[in-house]
Amino acid sequence: MPLGDTPIAAPFVVQQFNDAPFPRGTPLGRYIVLESIGQGGMGRVYACFDPQLDRRVAVKLILPEGTDKNQQRLMREARAMAKLSHRNVVTVDDFGYLPDGQ
Repeated sequence: MPLGDTPIAAPFVVQQFNDAPFPRGTPLGRYIVLESIGQGGMGRVYACFDPQLDRRVAVKLILPEGTDKNQQRLMREARAMAKLSHRNVVTVDDFGYLPDGQ
C-alpha cells in the first residue's frame, strides 16, 4: 500500500537508532512500523500505523549524534509545522520521546 493511498499525519518522535532500519511490525510507542521511507542528515522517517486512530502516519526519528541539538531542532520544526494548515504540508499531530530501548 503506497503512502499516498491515505492521508497521513506526521508525529515527530525523538529516538536514537542504529544504522539498520526497524523491520515491519516493530512498535515505536503506540505506532507500528510499516516501512522506512527516507533518511536524511538528522534522522529517518518511517511509514507507521496508529492503531488507536486507525490511520497511517509518518514518524521521524533522530540520529544519536548531537542528540540534544537535534532534539531542539526537531522541536522547533514540529512547532512551526504544527501551526501550518495547507493541503501540501503534512499535519503534525504529536511530538514525544520514546523510552530507551524502544
